[in-house]
Amino acid sequence: MSNRVEITARIQVPGPAERTWRAVVDWPAQGEWMLATRVHGDHGQGARVVARTGLGPAGFTDTMVITEWEPPHRCVVEHTGRVIRGVGVFEVMPAGAGSEFRWTERLDLPLGAAGRWGWRLARPLAQRGMEFSLRRFARFVAARARTDGSFRTICHDGRVNSPLGVRVRPARMADQAALTELDALAWSADAGFPSIAGLKDGTFFTTESPPEAHLVAELDGSVVGYIRLKPP
Repeated sequence: MSNRVEITARIQVPGPAERTWRAVVDWPAQGEWMLATRVHGDHGQGARVVARTGLGPAGFTDTMVITEWEPPHRCVVEHTGRVIRGVGVFEVMPAGAGSEFRWTERLDLPLGAAGRWGWRLARPLAQRGMEFSLRRFARFVAARARTDGSFRTICHDGRVNSPLGVRVRPARMADQAALTELDALAWSADAGFPSIAGLKDGTFFTTESPPEAHLVAELDGSVVGYIRLKPP
C-alpha cells in the first residue's frame, strides 16, 4: 500500500496572476502569511529552498529543490529533508478579474501503517492550517497592492522595487557560463572595466574578481545582467 497522501487548498486573490506569482515566490515574505514558517532560498529550476516551521526549538527544517519552474504559473519542489518527503506544488492561474492560488502537498508518510494511522488524525489539522495560511496570503497580497504599486523582489541585503519582477542577488560560481555569454554579447568599451573576452580560457571569475565581487540580475530564473562591485 502506498504511503503517499495529498492535501490541497485554493483561494481567490485580487489582482493579476503575475502579481500573485511574485508574492507566492517571495520566499522571505512567506513568513508573513504561512503559518509559523520562515523561508529563504533561490529561484529557478534546480535552486534550493529552506523552510523552518515551528516555534523556537520546537520545529523542523524542510529542505527543498525546485524541480519545475514555469513563471508565472507553476513551481514544484521536492522535499528532501528528514521529516518532510514528497512534492509541493504552487500554482497560480487567472480567475475572472483576479487570480487563483492553489497549494498542493503530496507527502510520503514514514512508519508504514503507523504513519497512515497518524495521518488520519493529523490531516484535519494540516488542512485547516493550509487554509488559514491561504486566507492570510489573500490579505497579504491585497495589503501589498495598496501600499506598493510594484511588488518587492529580493536582494542580498534588502529589497528593491521592480515592476518587471527582476531579482538581484550575489553572484555564484554556477553563474559563470551565463555571465561569460552576457559579457561576450553586451560588453562595450564604455563599460568602465575590461571584458573577459581577452582571457584565453574564457573564465569570467578570477582570483582578483571572484563571485562575491558581483551582483547579478535574474528574470524568471535566468541571469540577464550583472554589476561588478569596487571598493570606494
